[in-house]
This record gives sequence, C-alpha cells and structure tokens, in this order.
Amino acid sequence: MKKNLLYLDGMRALMAINVILCHFVCVYFPEMYFPEKVGTLNFFATTPLNVLVNGNVAVVFFFALTGFLVGRSVFIKKNNDISIIDKLKTRYIRLLPLVIVATLFTFVTMQTGLQYHLSITSEYVNTSFLHSYCNFEPTLINLISHSIFWPFVDFSAYIGPFWTIKYELWGYIIVLIYATCLKKSRSREWIYLIVIVVMAICLDSYYCIFIMGLFVADLCFNTNPSFLKNVYQKLFNKKPLVFILFLISLYFSCCPMYEKSSLYCFWYKLPLLNHILLRGFGIALFLLVTNNSIIIQKILSVKPLVALGHISFETYALHWPIMLSLQAGLFLLFEKQMNYSSAALLPFIITLPVIYIVSFLTSFLLKQTNKLVKKCCTHTKKA
Repeated sequence: MKKNLLYLDGMRALMAINVILCHFVCVYFPEMYFPEKVGTLNFFATTPLNVLVNGNVAVVFFFALTGFLVGRSVFIKKNNDISIIDKLKTRYIRLLPLVIVATLFTFVTMQTGLQYHLSITSEYVNTSFLHSYCNFEPTLINLISHSIFWPFVDFSAYIGPFWTIKYELWGYIIVLIYATCLKKSRSREWIYLIVIVVMAICLDSYYCIFIMGLFVADLCFNTNPSFLKNVYQKLFNKKPLVFILFLISLYFSCCPMYEKSSLYCFWYKLPLLNHILLRGFGIALFLLVTNNSIIIQKILSVKPLVALGHISFETYALHWPIMLSLQAGLFLLFEKQMNYSSAALLPFIITLPVIYIVSFLTSFLLKQTNKLVKKCCTHTKKA
C-alpha cells in the first residue's frame, strides 16, 4: 500500500478493536448495547459514545473501505483486462485461508471441550446471546462445508462475525462491475446515487455501503470529469468547510443502534433511512475528509496502529473462538473469587494480547505458506 494510504491501516486497527469491545460488551455488560432488552438506558446506548462498543460501525467501515479500494484500483489503472470471473476467484482465494484457519480453530476447541461459553450461567451475563453460537455437535462434514462454502453464501455456524464474509465477496464483485462499466460516464455519480436508493429499497442495505465507498473513490481518484467531482474539489479547497464536514462525518459515523436516541431520532423518521445507511454516509464522508487532511492521516498512520491494521482481518476472525474459549474459561474461574465486574474485565485484559499474538502468528504463517505455494507453482511451470 502506498504511504499516503497508511491511514486506512490505522483505521482498520481501530475498527478491529471496536469489534472485540462490542462482543465483550454484548456478553458481559449487555445494558451498554441492548438497552431495550434490559430496560436500562445509558449514555453509551443513546449518544455518539455508542461508537466505542458498536461493532456495526466497524462492519460498515470495512464494507465502505472495500468499495473505496476496489474503485481506486479500477480508476488508477489504465488497463484492467482481468475478467470478472477471475477477479471473483482471486477474491475467494484471498478470503478462504483465514476462513479455514478460524473455522478449524473453533472446531478443534469444540471437539476438545475447550469452549466454555456454554457453561456460563451468571445472571449478569447475556447468555441468550452467548449460547446462540457454537451450540451444536461439530462434524467433519459441517466443518468442511462451513470452511469452503456456507460463509460465502449465507453464514458460518462456527464463527459468528463471519456473517460478513458473503458481503465481502459479493459486494466486491458488485463494486468492480459498477466501477468498470461507469468509469468514463459523465453521469456516473448520479447513477451511484440511484443505485444506492434502489438497493436500500429492494436489497439488503449493507450492499449500499460498498457503492458509497466506490462513490468516494470516484471523487478522489477518477480523472474523468463530472459535475459532482467539480463540486467536491471546490468544497475541499476551503479548510473551514472541511472541518465542518469532519464534524458532520463523526456525528453520522457514531450513530447508535438505539433508534430512539434524541440526537438521531429525526433522521429515522425520513423514508429509507436506518442506522446502517446513516453510519455509511458518515463513514463515506469521513473517508473523503481524511483523504484531504494531512493531520488526520498522520494521526492514523502511527506505526503501532499500522502494524495492528495489517492483521485486522486475522484479529476479526480469531478473536471470536478465543473469547468463547480462553476468556469464557477465565471468567468461570474468576467469578468464584471476585466481584462480577472484576471477573469480567480481568479475563478480557488477559485475553486481548493473546488475540493479537495469535493473529500475528497466523498472519505470518499464512504469508509464508502463500510464498511457498507461489514458489512451488513457479517451479512447476518451469518444469
């Protein structure tokens, strides 16, 4: 990745942490995420602070980022002669190894009795959420099917967060088709807007987020002229206006899940809008602002964040089975010896570095395996 896009790795790192916090809170402090279910409202559920524990923010960011990067790759390349089918295969192969590793990890911990989340019965824990996952008899057949097929078309029975994999595969293809077909059209941005509205009405609104990311990439990297591109260039030449847009982007990006929040209830009254689309608009605007702000780019490009951003996909995939096994086991051990909050927080603090260490090791091993496979393929072709 080019230096001027390192800030995206920083954002990936923050979003991966966001997902981990979300799943921790959903289980051990559910009142911060499910206010209507527990009957307790708090500032985390009803204000922009919800962003700290709302994993859907990260999901929407990852989808918008996919649209942004796919669009960028199409717009900056003069020739793009690889077929859509080949691109689909490449994307599938890109996602597949980590899906297999995470699913196999979960399968092994289930078979060996190392997943302890089903043993938690504390009245303070959201057991209905916790017991919804990996609560079945694992077999070799469903291991294989949920490693190579089901996550890419529906869901994963082993890894809860892998409901996003099908979007990452098919959203990628949708963006690629639109970017390739509309690259030179002068009215392309209006088509994007129409597609977003149509998708919001007829399809799952998550696919709209990919088009929003593509829209941002078009404004930033497409050299073909258009009306909205001219407007964009004029707007972002004015620093005071950029700062205002930055604040607006934060406001919408941090839209909470709780739809009756007084700060956001007006938007929910408008047709088609929901928290996903509001969040998508905010994140798309944030990408636009960040692309034009050296200060934000420098903040997000600090080396520790960039390093963690490089393993964000591994973190996203592997935190789940580790939290259901190690963290849940430690909670069961500690709850007998200390108060509830300490018994919940201490395992999280212990588990967090483990998640990152395992993610780093997995990333390293997958890269080495990939290099070895490429080397073998090269020798085979020469032979």
